[in-house]
Amino acid sequence: MKKYIISFRYLEVADPELAIKIRAKIESLSPDTWIHVLENQLLVQSEKNIEEIYSYLSSELKNVRLSIAQFDKIFINDGFMSELESHNY
Repeated sequence: MKKYIISFRYLEVADPELAIKIRAKIESLSPDTWIHVLENQLLVQSEKNIEEIYSYLSSELKNVRLSIAQFDKIFINDGFMSELESHNY
């Protein structure tokens, strides 16, 4: 499984319902292992490549900036690391 951090520019989302739809669609990429890091940032695991993920998410974006990065290691400076480890991040 590839690991991705996906962020979207929350301030550009004037409609809170749209933000919820975007998050839900990101979460659906990795239903059992997604992790909500920040209000606009999620970690997911998927066999899809970046282009496939972008294509899957693009229908909800509507001029909202999206960032997708593949990673192999991550560190967060609070007690959140144990949750990451329990989900194989």
